[in-house]
Amino acid sequence: MSFIINTQFISKLIISNQIRNTISKKSCNVENMFLSRFKRYFLFAAIILSFVLIFINEFFIYSLYRLSWSSIRCKKVDCTKILLVSDPQILGETFDTNIYSGIAIVDSDKYLKETFDRAYAFAKPDVICFLGDLMDEGSVAADDAYQRYLRRFNSIFKTSANVKHFYIPGDNDIGGERHDYVTVFKRKRFNKSFNETNSISIGKRLRILNINLLTHIYPDLNVTDTSSSKLLNIVATHISVLSYPGITMKTIMDQFKPNIIFSGHSHLSAVVTYPPQNIQNLVDNRIVNVEMNNLNVVEIVVPTSSYRMGVTNIGYGYAVIDDDVMQYTVLWSPDRFKCLWLYVIWLGVLFLMPLMWLIYRNCSIFHRRVTYRLRLMIATDKF
Repeated sequence: MSFIINTQFISKLIISNQIRNTISKKSCNVENMFLSRFKRYFLFAAIILSFVLIFINEFFIYSLYRLSWSSIRCKKVDCTKILLVSDPQILGETFDTNIYSGIAIVDSDKYLKETFDRAYAFAKPDVICFLGDLMDEGSVAADDAYQRYLRRFNSIFKTSANVKHFYIPGDNDIGGERHDYVTVFKRKRFNKSFNETNSISIGKRLRILNINLLTHIYPDLNVTDTSSSKLLNIVATHISVLSYPGITMKTIMDQFKPNIIFSGHSHLSAVVTYPPQNIQNLVDNRIVNVEMNNLNVVEIVVPTSSYRMGVTNIGYGYAVIDDDVMQYTVLWSPDRFKCLWLYVIWLGVLFLMPLMWLIYRNCSIFHRRVTYRLRLMIATDKF
């Protein structure tokens, strides 16, 4: 009798183990099939979403901002269109020693080219006025480095031959800030590289004057002939004139009698009127209308065109002059740092998803083993 009972127990135990092994194998097959599908779907989704993100950040975002720009139409055929570029400050190779500095230089150059090409195509300017700080390390660069920066600058700001260019030096180009002093060598190097001129005439009634507040070198009155009452004088300067009332401002106002002033340096966008002094920030897409023969002088502070200057309002100035009326707006550019943060977040997601799946899978395996042992102990006790 004891032999029969033991035989029945062993038979049932073998059958029970076979059933559990069959169920376990089927469960493993289902899990492996699910895991294989998950890997395929995840890889496919990751590739597609990565391409979508790259397309949005590198192409679509620029076109989207382009749609928000305000169009200014010329009322007369002989109107003058001016594109204003302030503080592009192409990155140098000395100050930034981080491991990612090379990537930062490439990305910054690409951003400037993408935004400038669209602004240039939109404005179709007669004149492009660069308001200083063209290079971030232009004042301190050795000659070989300076030539590399110059080649990069020219490759970014490419235009057709019939468009006039007017270059103003900034403190990052020739010195003038803190202990970085202006020298004759720096001035000559800038003049030679960018063909800096004291003034430029546009048509019969318009003239842009180079007012350098860093060197206090101004255009020759005999050459510019400011006595002509029909001539409209535009002062282009790196540092604001009307924001700092004093002897320098009075000298410029008395000698050149500017009808409009364009400046940069602060990296901000604003409209300054005088007298009395009034400063208003310009951070939207509206068009500012200026009567150029008004007793109050207006200065347009053009925002930086580089996303590396610590401000979120980035863009290019766009002015159209018809007779004695100027219309001005800002062609805003996207905040590149937001796009770069999207890349960082997406890389984090791509890293965390497989990690979470591995944690879940290991927990499932551990749970299955514990369950299997408990069932085995229960089945053994029953028999």
